[in-house]
Amino acid sequence: MAETVYVQKFEEFFTAKYKKELEKLAEFYPIKRSLNVDYKTLEEYDIELADELIQKPAEIIESAVEAVKNMSVVSSKEEPVVPHVRFFNLPNDYTLIIKNVNSSHLGKLISIEGVVTKITEVKPKLVNAVFECNHCGRIYTIPQEDTTGKIAEPSACSCERRSFSLMTEQSTFIDTQKLEVQEPLEKIRGGEISRKMSVIINDDLTNLIIPGDKLMITGTLTLKAPKFKTAVYDLFIDANHTMKLSKEFEDIELTEEEEKKIKDLSKDPKLYEKIVASVAPSIYGHSEIKEAIAMQLFGGTPHKVKSDGMKIRPDMHILLIGDPGCLVADERVALGNGAIAKIGEFGSEHLEKIDVDLLTGQGRKRDTATIFHAYRNQPVMEIITESGKSIKGTYNHPLLTVKNRERTWKRLDEMKAG
Repeated sequence: MAETVYVQKFEEFFTAKYKKELEKLAEFYPIKRSLNVDYKTLEEYDIELADELIQKPAEIIESAVEAVKNMSVVSSKEEPVVPHVRFFNLPNDYTLIIKNVNSSHLGKLISIEGVVTKITEVKPKLVNAVFECNHCGRIYTIPQEDTTGKIAEPSACSCERRSFSLMTEQSTFIDTQKLEVQEPLEKIRGGEISRKMSVIINDDLTNLIIPGDKLMITGTLTLKAPKFKTAVYDLFIDANHTMKLSKEFEDIELTEEEEKKIKDLSKDPKLYEKIVASVAPSIYGHSEIKEAIAMQLFGGTPHKVKSDGMKIRPDMHILLIGDPGCLVADERVALGNGAIAKIGEFGSEHLEKIDVDLLTGQGRKRDTATIFHAYRNQPVMEIITESGKSIKGTYNHPLLTVKNRERTWKRLDEMKAG
């Protein structure tokens, strides 16, 4: 519930600092449904209110929306303007890299920078549920404020019965999408693993983002209810604002000096070698991989034209396959007939062709090993279990693990004690 004191403060703030933005929003409402507010502008106007926004974002953002309602802003279609109020440009203390996000930030407004790796399709999300009592037919409307996805139902009807049916046609839905973002590579040190974070976006933030986009995401850090009873929870961000940090090709403007340099470079006889060398210059060697990545930047099939006549750059995709993980020659594996044999008995030369039927460890499922790999100088590590059993292999060798009844493949170097 929005507090009157915060609502009044936001009314004064919007009147003083965002009157023009509200008037412009009213012209395009409801096509545009968000009022974007710079946190630093709010901080300069009322530092206490800005601090409260960080500490209890749900209540303060609700107060901001209520303030706009009270200002009686009307759209060009004579409809009341009730926008989302979205905040960006948080201070450095609350603009975090994903690996530094922890339980101390729960329930607070934070910003993270990340690259989108996955995105789901747009789905409807229930925001106001209409229920009908199955006995007396009374109607109840229940706002759905739980960010974890659980549906809130009436506790009991006035007829003292507790059986209800959800009336989907009378209920209110908005669009929602789930993203997965990971830390940008330039934020990772040495051999660190890039951390990931799940993000939920709603309504007018959906359908604007694609995998590969680099974003600054502002939202509330929230707990995700576990599938099974456990004391350990996952985290996700309920996004309030998203901002793309990388420009589209169409948005890049070149100066005359830059155009001249590009034209001069196009006449360089070693242009091809220079382009290849510019790919990951800090990584030594791997010239063939760098050459393949450089080729991906340019068109593969010429004269690709859309139905409306627009010419577009053809898509080109590359699959990079690294060396597989290996176990040492003395490790034993289960053959398809149930017998046990050492890996070193299957071959002796690198990339030697073999034909060995093996059990995969997934019930009675079998598979065939067709290539023998021999890496003489690869570093190895050993994992010793609580029962005293051990396994030794390269850092990237995958192991099938079981946690909370879920099977997951993990590299040896991702295994942790406990």
